[in-house]
Amino acid sequence: KTEGRTTKVDDQTTKADDQTTKADDQTTKTEGQTTKADDQTTKTEGQTTKADDQTTKADDQTTKADDQTIKADDRTIKADDQTKKTEGQTTKTEDQTTRTEGQTTETEGRGTKADDQ
Repeated sequence: KTEGRTTKVDDQTTKADDQTTKADDQTTKTEGQTTKADDQTTKTEGQTTKADDQTTKADDQTTKADDQTIKADDRTIKADDQTKKTEGQTTKTEDQTTRTEGQTTETEGRGTKADDQ
């Protein structure tokens, strides 16, 4: 009878060991799920970076458009300068005409002087 009870105690020990093993399996399963969650986080971070890159690309295109506008403005200013230059040349031509008329008058004046002599 004593030997029988001893066997029963041994069976209880084995059952306790089995439950411990089962608990270890649960821990392993939880760790596996944690890893999966970490992978999801990494994936999300990767997508965020992609979105940032798209924003940067859009900013670059805006800058390029601004540069085009500035270039167009520069051409307008250059055209204005050409107009001013043309106006300046017109004035110079008018000055030449006035000068020629002055010389004609001077020549006429000399002619009168010769008549006096």
